Amino acid sequence: DYSNGSKAIFYDGSIKNYEEAESFIFWNFVDLMNATQHYRLFSLLDVGKQFILERSAAIATSVHKPLKALLDKNELTGLDFLFRPILLLFKREFKLEDLLRVWDSMLSSDAPYCFPRFIAASLLIIIYPKFLLHTNGSLGEVMAVLDGSMEKVEVNSVLQIAASLIDKVQEPFEKHNFIYEALPFSQ
Repeated sequence: DYSNGSKAIFYDGSIKNYEEAESFIFWNFVDLMNATQHYRLFSLLDVGKQFILERSAAIATSVHKPLKALLDKNELTGLDFLFRPILLLFKREFKLEDLLRVWDSMLSSDAPYCFPRFIAASLLIIIYPKFLLHTNGSLGEVMAVLDGSMEKVEVNSVLQIAASLIDKVQEPFEKHNFIYEALPFSQ
């Protein structure tokens, strides 16, 4: 909380001056980008997009065959409609307290750079019934349902499904190495 632009009051009640607060926020953002490998995503956006969405699809469709059939039937296997939430680390999809819970789970996971893939797969699985009931499978309708549904999703359910998916794709799962592969990086 900033008051008069000269001091910031942190969640723990400590008070920092403007420069200390900005430095704290900046370095936390840097750590978030490093832990999630999002700095790599921005270095090769098209490659990173395809890379992350392929792995999110592999997670969701390996455990949910009706979802795979729906995506295949409607030529939605690229999951382009799911890229913005991943790119923004779900900032627009959840209320602040829920978002902080998702980020805390992500940063405390064994593979923070993979966690957004599992969250995306969880959201696909949760919203699948709405895809069936409220769309004809077109990209525009799927995007509309997804945008309107994600903010109403219970974060506990998302995290529980993500944890279950992490358990399901552990070795010797055939696509384990594919799913956990690090993002490519341009040098």
